[in-house]
Amino acid sequence: MKGDSNALYEAASTAVTLAGGSFLSVLIAGLGSLVLARVLGPEGYGAYSLVLAVPAFLASFVDLGMSAAMVRYIPRYPEKAASYVTLGVVVALITSSLITVIGILTSSALSKTLINRPEYSDLVLISMPYLLSYSLLNVSRASLIGMGKRVKAALLDPIYNFLRVSLSIALAVAFFTKGAVLGIVIASAVTSLVGVVLIIRSLSRPKLSFSYNEVLELLQFSIPLYVTGLVGSVTQMYTTLMLSRFFTDFEIGNYRAALNLLSVISIAIAPFSTAFLKVFSELGAQDFRELFTDSIKYVALFSTPLTLFSSATAHDIVRVVYGRRYTEANVYFSMVVLVNTLTLLGSHVVGPALSAINKTKYILVSNILGSLAYVPLLYVLARTCGLQGAVISYLSLNTITTLAQLYFLVKSTKVSLDYVFSARVLVSAVTPSLALIPVAKGQEFADSLLLLALKFVAYIAVYVALLAISRTITESDVYKLSGLSKSLGPLSGIVNIVLKYATLLLRLLQR
Repeated sequence: MKGDSNALYEAASTAVTLAGGSFLSVLIAGLGSLVLARVLGPEGYGAYSLVLAVPAFLASFVDLGMSAAMVRYIPRYPEKAASYVTLGVVVALITSSLITVIGILTSSALSKTLINRPEYSDLVLISMPYLLSYSLLNVSRASLIGMGKRVKAALLDPIYNFLRVSLSIALAVAFFTKGAVLGIVIASAVTSLVGVVLIIRSLSRPKLSFSYNEVLELLQFSIPLYVTGLVGSVTQMYTTLMLSRFFTDFEIGNYRAALNLLSVISIAIAPFSTAFLKVFSELGAQDFRELFTDSIKYVALFSTPLTLFSSATAHDIVRVVYGRRYTEANVYFSMVVLVNTLTLLGSHVVGPALSAINKTKYILVSNILGSLAYVPLLYVLARTCGLQGAVISYLSLNTITTLAQLYFLVKSTKVSLDYVFSARVLVSAVTPSLALIPVAKGQEFADSLLLLALKFVAYIAVYVALLAISRTITESDVYKLSGLSKSLGPLSGIVNIVLKYATLLLRLLQR
């Protein structure tokens, strides 16, 4: 359908723009993490992660779901953009200021209660201003996306991460963990000011007032998402509390390093969530169902092999990124990265789809169900199986949440999944990854990097061949993917090489 095709291209365009900014952002953050992790070491990095968990938890009380509301309502009612943006900024300033003051006054109690490290109270106190600036940064980014200023929105994360990385590393050299924390606070403050300036310049008619009806309209949409965020944040804080009780800073540093690598892998997936929320909001029922199916199909085609390859080559990836001292991170990373296989069930898109049809209450219910299973599971598995048990609990949480959201979406809209297609993609991705596991692993940076490159080329060649042989993809799919890849900039050349290889295989098979 033409409408579906146009919507898919719009979603891809938005996602690619965001992914471009995210790629640059994560590249900067990834390189910075390598240096910062080496400067701090596993123990220092574990302390750094524990300290930052406190402001991250408090930040969940700030937003009131306004960021998602900006993305949904501004493109729907562009004439009210100034009012919506003003409301989002005002809410962010009021709530974050209040919670920042509370955090400063209770920093000692927070460090003892939340992370079981009373000796880190000074570090927690230093981190508190982050709440004020980062909440404002989130609203700025969401507002720019809603106004269609995708390039400007995509610039904020790279700016923030460049400042965060450079300042944290420079200050960590002099002041160790305290300097690393201070670098984040300064970076978020500067970037939030940049975001506000971009908003002011983007609004044709700045408006400093809003009506009661507009406030009510936004809150009716955002509050379920806000409560959902609270559930997720409480769950994350519970995780940090369990880790701080059962494991050392060294072990936590290895685990957090693995989660950082997961964030890098997820760069190709996360922007689609924001993009599809905007596009789904503008579609009719039929177009909605077709776009949902296509979104799973085309995202899974690249997210699944990336995930399985990363799991199979975790040792080399960790050696390249973190070096020898992170002796346990590769085990955790090889497991935790498997969470991205849930894209085969639409994990990247079910949440935005429910938001777009104003069924945010189902997102809340799904997260509550996942958390109810996760809380006892983490306690039992962390005590009996160590940090690998924590990873299993994390995977279980995401699986339950995704399945629940998918159930509610199917019930509400009658969308459907192509399970045969998903199974074929999974088999095509698993087969070459199993072959990689016994292959030699590098011991130093250079040989690990070379082996990774060679393994990746071989893996992709086999994966695409299996897709073609199993008729999982057709020339029509390749043509559509080729059109979608035009927005990838420099990366489009690499993607087109793979697509030409797929086309050649398909034509040879036809003969």
